[in-house]
Amino acid sequence: MKLDNLKLEVLLDKKKVQEINLKATNAMPTYETAELSVSDEGKHQLQVKVKDTIFTYDIKYPEERYILVSAYLKKNGKIHIGILKQAYKYRFH
Repeated sequence: MKLDNLKLEVLLDKKKVQEINLKATNAMPTYETAELSVSDEGKHQLQVKVKDTIFTYDIKYPEERYILVSAYLKKNGKIHIGILKQAYKYRFH
């Protein structure tokens, strides 16, 4: 519940592409799909800004075409952004 209404800014190659407000729930977690336009093949930089912290990840397109980003709290109460990258779509069950 501590992540409720937390604002995340998503930047691709240092340009803001999306803003997300997290919603806390006791039910099954939901996800949001976003399509980001990439101008060419090669290495890109994905950044997620949370409060005063920026998490930076290198993305190799098209090898890492599908990206799953999740926010969670560490035991010390700090926010962490996790990322998974792969070439094919994720399947949620």
